[in-house]
This record gives sequence, structure tokens and C-alpha cells, in this order.
Amino acid sequence: MENESMLTCVSCDNTFEPAPHGGFCPECDTPHPDFGRPEAEDADAEEDPEEEADAEPADDGATEDEEPADDAEEVTADEDADGDAADEPEVDEGIEADDEADEEIEADESDDADEAEVDGEAEDVDEDTELDEAEDVDEDTELDEAEEPDVEADEPEADESDDGTAECGSCGASVDPDASFCPDCGSELREDEGDDEPEELSACPDCGTDVDDESFCPNCGTDLDAVRDRLGDDGGATEEVTLVVDDDSYTFGDGDTFGRQEDDWLESLVNAAGGREEVKYISSEHLTFEVGADGVYVTDTSTNGTSLNGEDLDGDRAELEDGDELELAGRATVRVEL
Repeated sequence: MENESMLTCVSCDNTFEPAPHGGFCPECDTPHPDFGRPEAEDADAEEDPEEEADAEPADDGATEDEEPADDAEEVTADEDADGDAADEPEVDEGIEADDEADEEIEADESDDADEAEVDGEAEDVDEDTELDEAEDVDEDTELDEAEEPDVEADEPEADESDDGTAECGSCGASVDPDASFCPDCGSELREDEGDDEPEELSACPDCGTDVDDESFCPNCGTDLDAVRDRLGDDGGATEEVTLVVDDDSYTFGDGDTFGRQEDDWLESLVNAAGGREEVKYISSEHLTFEVGADGVYVTDTSTNGTSLNGEDLDGDRAELEDGDELELAGRATVRVEL
């Protein structure tokens, strides 16, 4: 019976002979539910198809009835749980709210007390500081007033003795007040007390900004104390710079240039460079000078470079000192005299 019948797969609708495949569909490997059932059951199924049809709805109904029951139980359980959860927070929230309110009140009172203590301590510190500062100022003022008369009394004794002679500040020998140099050690003597005072400046020598007793120019930052010292030492600002080229001296002022130019120094420069072919490497305006109250400066404006005492300028500006050496394009060396 099984070998002769053909079955249709319940999954893919493929018609196949079940016996060779053990009741499994050769296409999708799904077992057929009718394979291997007794013939009596098949007969009953054929004779009473209506009973089988009636039974299936009954099963479906039972299944459908059971599922809502489970859902109802779950809903009931959820509602009970929600009810329990809703009951518990009502008691806890009231207690917690009271506790939190009490804690907040205590915290606020504690913070207020701490702030009051801090404010009180700060006021005490400020009062103590003001008193200490006032005492320090009074003490310093009294000390300054007491010391000033002594200094004024000592200054004349150091410069000039009772017999009309002065004292050398270097070796202590007695010298003539009108002498310029000490006869014992050769040190230069001060002409008067005014020599110790710094030179007065009314304007910055670099930018022209009005100045009084500032140490640095408020506009360009020039060291004004250095300018005052230089003015006091030299008796005035340097007005020119001298270059010694091949043992010949040439002077230059502020803004002047030096190089391979048709000027008095050209022949000396040719000799210093080693000939006319070598001097061609030196630019016509190789150097530019700045001469002012704050010193003498040179700027490298050449094509082939300049070195100051062996250091390349690379187009930079540098201050000159007496005895400096400038090498031009690696061909000629000139000496600076101030």
C-alpha cells in the first residue's frame, strides 16, 4: 500500500513516492504525516472526513480559548504587581520627602554657619593686615627721616677735607680739588658732585617720545639708562663712525652707506679686496650706518653678505663697538673706530 501510493509534501507541494525516502520529501526533507500510519486509520479517515473536519475546529477553539486565558492571567499578575508597586512608593515617598527636607534644612543651616565663620575670619585678617601695613609704613618713614640727615652730613667729608684737598676715590690719596687725574694712581677724578648724577633726557633718541626719568622708552623700549650712561661718559652722543680701510680712515654719519662706490675710499677698498675683480663681489651699498644717542649701528644691506667679528649678519642690524671688524663678501676687512 505504501509502495504504490504517492504523497504530496505538506511544505513544498512536491508529489513523491514515500517508501524509497522513508516518508521524507526528497526536495525539502520534510516528513509526511501520513507515511507509516495503519490502514485502518486511513480507512477511518476516508470514511469519516466530516468528523476530522469537526475535530480540527474544536482543537483550534480550545487553543484560542487557552491563549486568552494565559493573557488574562498575565494581565492580572501585572496589575497585581503594579498595584503592589503603586502601594509601596506612597508610604516611602512621604517618608523620604520628609527626610530629604530635614537634611536640606540642616545642610543650609550648616553652610550659613560656615559662611558666617569664614566672613568673620576674613574681616579679622583684613583688619590685622591693614594694621600691620600701617605700622610698617610708619616705621619705614621714621627710619628714612632719621637716616637722611646722616647721609647729607657724610657726603661733603668724602669729597673734600677741611684743608681744601679732595680724596681720590680709587686709592684714597689727597689730591687737588681742581685736578682731573690722581697723581698717585692716575684715576680720573670727579670735577663736582653733579658728575655722579645721570644725564637728563627729555625725549627718546630713537623714536622722539617725550620721557622724564623712565628707565625704558614707553613707546619703543629703548634702554634710556644706557643712553644716559653713555652721554655721561662721553660728554655727548656719538656723531660719527670711522672705518679704517687699507690703513686709510673714512668717517660716516647717520644714514650714510659704504660699499663699492665712486668715492674717496674706492681705491682703498679695491686694494683691501685684492683687486678690481675681487671688489666686484662687494655691493655698492654694502653697509648702512645709524648714529645716535643710543650708539652706532650697522645694517647689512649687501647681496653677498657681511660678518661682524666672524658672525654673519644675514641682513640684520647690529651695534658697533670700538675695534670691531667687518668682513665684506669674504673679500675685504675694515676696522671700526668710535
